[in-house]
Amino acid sequence: MEIAGYGDAAVELVNTWGPNEAEGERDDLVDLPSAQQWIKDHLNWDRTLTASDLELLRVVRHRLREVFTADERTAVNIVNQLMNDHPIHPLIAGHDDLDWHIHLAEDERTAGEHVIAMIAFGLAHVLVDGGLERRGSCASHDCDDVYFDTSRNRSRRYCSTTCSTRENVAAFRARQREE
Repeated sequence: MEIAGYGDAAVELVNTWGPNEAEGERDDLVDLPSAQQWIKDHLNWDRTLTASDLELLRVVRHRLREVFTADERTAVNIVNQLMNDHPIHPLIAGHDDLDWHIHLAEDERTAGEHVIAMIAFGLAHVLVDGGLERRGSCASHDCDDVYFDTSRNRSRRYCSTTCSTRENVAAFRARQREE
């Protein structure tokens, strides 16, 4: 995985939890198997998590959410603190017919600490490379997922096409009712 992929995983980790007006609170990391599957799906990594790793992931995802909703200085401070608390140990890797790229070395840290180190470093890379103004929170009335705006004109307002379509259809139907 390339470093930007770790930043994408930060977004996905944040989006494993969220209040939802229609359905109530959503939590995709309810237990060790779900967290283990999340790590495998989003980081292509297969280390065994412990209960303390799961708790760390759940706590850190709330700190990461603040990165997307806080002012720039606060967001930078949060990411810097995460990288300070969970330092990286980079190495050059080549595998699976991929070009050489940066990975984080495995060491004596727990799986959860290692995941947080990867995600914090990747998030820092994406924020600096893409710009802090590209952070966003979904504009849909019943979604609070976050995203990075990678559109050319920096006009993204929704976390997904699902939310965008739902809001556009609702607006269309409201206009139809008014007519």
